[in-house]
Amino acid sequence: MNAAEARESRPRRRFTISHEVGHWCLHRTGGAVWCRSQAVDPADDSAEARRAYPPEETEANEFAAALLMPAHLIRRHYERLRRRDPDGTFQALCATFEASGAAMSRRLRRVI
Repeated sequence: MNAAEARESRPRRRFTISHEVGHWCLHRTGGAVWCRSQAVDPADDSAEARRAYPPEETEANEFAAALLMPAHLIRRHYERLRRRDPDGTFQALCATFEASGAAMSRRLRRVI
């Protein structure tokens, strides 16, 4: 993440910090893990590039998502919000959990 993006997006900052905490919790015994922009957000979005995505990065992303958007809370709020306003559910979840649309979309696919 670049500095300008970090200043402009609180959800992105929160996810990135949680991602790095995930590296610390999950990978600290295996030596240092360094996130490089090419590994985290490759310019090449082909299937081959996605397969080459380092497993440590996927694990740190899963850790961050679980920390910031616990599955039981996502399910609870999703059901409550869907009953109240089906069309506004997604945006309300993003606001409730201070998550980007991309992060929330991935989390909903995982837990709903």
